[in-house]
Amino acid sequence: YFKDHAFGTMTSSNLKKLIIAYAPFEGGTKVDIDNWFYGEGLPNAGLPKIESAYIRDAEDASLSVNSVSIHAGEDLLRKFNTKQWPYFLRLQKSLPLEKLKGLEKSYQLSKKNDEVKYNFFALVVRSGAYKDFAQEIDAYLGRVGRIKYIGPIYEALRDNKQKDIADSLYRKHSSHNNHITNGSIARKLGIQAY
Repeated sequence: YFKDHAFGTMTSSNLKKLIIAYAPFEGGTKVDIDNWFYGEGLPNAGLPKIESAYIRDAEDASLSVNSVSIHAGEDLLRKFNTKQWPYFLRLQKSLPLEKLKGLEKSYQLSKKNDEVKYNFFALVVRSGAYKDFAQEIDAYLGRVGRIKYIGPIYEALRDNKQKDIADSLYRKHSSHNNHITNGSIARKLGIQAY
């Protein structure tokens, strides 16, 4: 495609013709091309089923961790790579304090990369355990200024009825954030930007 169409333009109708003519689509019969072009939302017909052992392991570990034992799922968690941790943490709506502490003790999630840290800290807040990790969260918000990483933590504080804590942390750390980050957080918290 790039070789044949480099430095040119493409219209929707020409793209549709090109897709239908492309051999693997067998004349457009493998996918509902009209649904892709004219339907609303993500088409559900004709999408390939994505299978991933990494995703399946994170989902299995999530089910295990939410079971009775604090140690359930450890065999899977020990093998996690840095891309599995954020997915696993986002699957958790909340966890009891002893499970959060167990995860931190065993896997030191607050010391991993920022993708893992912000998801862990947002889970901590959603679980109502902010006070137990307050120092770590405060230090993190004082070090990182990207909205991607700190926004979910402030949102979790707001949603968990801890807006006063979020306001205080925002005032304390806003001086090292850029104005776009500060504006976004202020809007999330419903306060004046610094």
